[in-house]
Amino acid sequence: MNHITSLKRSNQSSAGPDGISYQFLTHLPDTCLEVLLNIFNSIWETGIIPPSWKEATIIPIPKPNKDTSDPKSYRPIALTSCLCKTLERMVNSRLVWVLETQGLISKYQCGFREDHSTLDHLVRFETFVREALARKKQVLAVFFDLEKAYDTTWKHGILTDLHELEFRGKLPIFIQNFLSDRHFRVRSGSQYSDSYRQENGVPQGSILSPILFNLKINNIMKSVSSNANASLFVDDFALYIEGKHLQHLERTMQLCINKVHNWVSNNGFKFSILKTTCVHFHRQRIFKEPLIKLDGQPVPVKTEAKFLGVLFDNKLSFEPHIMALKRKCQKALNILRVVGHTDWGADRETLLKLYRTLVRSKLDYGSIVYGSAKKHILKTLDPIHHQGLRIALGAFRTSPIQSLYAESGEPSLEHRRLKLSLNYAAKLNSMPENPGFESLTDSSPIEFFETKKSGPSFGARLQNHLEKIETKYENIDNIKVRKPPPWEQYNVKFDTSLTEFEKGNTNALVLQKEFLNLKEQYNEHYEIYTDGSKQDHKVAAAFFLPDDPGDSVSARLRDYSSVYSAELEAILMAMKMVKSKLSRRKRHFAVFVDSLSALQALENRHFKNKNKAQHKLPTNRRVMIPKRRWSTLSRKLTLMSMETTFMKPLSHTWVKQASRPTSYYYARTKQVSKRTWYQAKQARKPANHTKPGIRSQPYYVPIRKR
Repeated sequence: MNHITSLKRSNQSSAGPDGISYQFLTHLPDTCLEVLLNIFNSIWETGIIPPSWKEATIIPIPKPNKDTSDPKSYRPIALTSCLCKTLERMVNSRLVWVLETQGLISKYQCGFREDHSTLDHLVRFETFVREALARKKQVLAVFFDLEKAYDTTWKHGILTDLHELEFRGKLPIFIQNFLSDRHFRVRSGSQYSDSYRQENGVPQGSILSPILFNLKINNIMKSVSSNANASLFVDDFALYIEGKHLQHLERTMQLCINKVHNWVSNNGFKFSILKTTCVHFHRQRIFKEPLIKLDGQPVPVKTEAKFLGVLFDNKLSFEPHIMALKRKCQKALNILRVVGHTDWGADRETLLKLYRTLVRSKLDYGSIVYGSAKKHILKTLDPIHHQGLRIALGAFRTSPIQSLYAESGEPSLEHRRLKLSLNYAAKLNSMPENPGFESLTDSSPIEFFETKKSGPSFGARLQNHLEKIETKYENIDNIKVRKPPPWEQYNVKFDTSLTEFEKGNTNALVLQKEFLNLKEQYNEHYEIYTDGSKQDHKVAAAFFLPDDPGDSVSARLRDYSSVYSAELEAILMAMKMVKSKLSRRKRHFAVFVDSLSALQALENRHFKNKNKAQHKLPTNRRVMIPKRRWSTLSRKLTLMSMETTFMKPLSHTWVKQASRPTSYYYARTKQVSKRTWYQAKQARKPANHTKPGIRSQPYYVPIRKR
């Protein structure tokens, strides 16, 4: 049932005004869940939503470093009904599926969308500016700020857009009733304000609000002129153009802004002129400031502007961003100092986790973009990294830096940035429809930037590193997996009762008895056993039919595939056999699977992994059961899959001959930092025989109490 899946995906947030929490809903028995589903169906049929579900409690949270006496210095957190949010999640999954599969959302909207992030626009914008400066051009960029974007969203405009996208029937009626007649009140401590009617905007804290806002803001991209570039992340909007003459840039940008402003005004939004910023990127010593107007008022021209969390300066040196980042990380290190007291503080593992969460995460964000800064600027962040590791490890200030890396398992920031860049590029190259894809494919070669003052673009920076790890991005598979509709239900039962017994703590005879008892429950089913195995970089999958051994199949997968992929491939091959041959003779099947994670992925329809087997489960009747490795059939099946690892790889029509899975490139990127360590040591012995003499360095760690 889809409503059960929606409950599983809840984040256990606080209850709304009705007092019903997710914890209560997830523990309901099946009979109550059936009643709940009937209530949801009745609401969907009639379009009438209970009034209590449209009430919200607003809790004001003060913004950091703001005047607490000013009401604008608070961020509203809305608590709404968990029952309503469960129904919203069901509607949202269906609406998003239709919008994505039919391509109704703009390619350049990266907010609240799967496989999209702020990095897509950051890399795209940085590449655009780098390429322009290298060609001795100028770039004029305007970063807009929508004033109270959610609160001013035009309700009728959302319904109009739904109608223009040819949505008919019950969905527009449900959305209309969902947005109308909503009320809220503010809670401060134990005190509540009066209830107020929400006249406009999408409700705060709602599951449907992000997609409804995306739907309304989506058409802003149609107002952008063809000779301008635009980026959109929820309500963060930017326009940028390139050219050699500032006068031409001003005229082109002004015409584009006029069109965008007209669309914004006609659709109920408003730009904040004070927060809208213009930045002129150039390499000229003598220059004139551009004059751009928004609604008749000049847009402030600054030497730097923050876009999606990264501070871009007009020389693209990223020095202001790195200095601000350093100050922010120094404050986060104070938390480690407090928690890391040698007498009563946390142990090493806890401190390392805190460091990675509080400090390293800040250093990681945007690092693939600001990593193009000069080396002497980037090195100002190294002391932050080293200081955090010393606090977590309890090391002295004189401890060698290489020892800190080896002891903590952390690479240097330089190698960390390179690894993140290579991993992101591998992911980006597998998604041609991503707006950042052109940053790799259309990037100029590294030789083009060698004689330029401007640093190389993102794609060019990686070219030398790709050659070192023997990688070609054109060999990475494109991800084109079409998810099944969320309303399509599997006619499959998943039985994971055997997982209640731990293999390490349960006698084999007990497992055998429980397995035989389980088989007895499905004695009328046709048995199928699946397995996957991996040896070195070779991977294979197989399924075995005890009643028809001749129809059993084993196949080799592409090298460097994961065991997880092999397990799913084995299930997929078995299902194809069922669909093509066995379904004519048998109606009920019991598939014994060796991977609990594969079963959980198949049972959970909302997964982020792009493995095709997860989306190809047929809908005829069968049972999925995890098996244990003690049985003779399981050992025989494992032997089949291991023998197949030395066979010719399995051929897919959707895989290029020279293609490799992304996991191959992830594995290659890990070798970069190791190579530097061993080159620095100049070890005469092979790397795998090098003594673990790191601890014999002048490096002492105080004993922490656990």
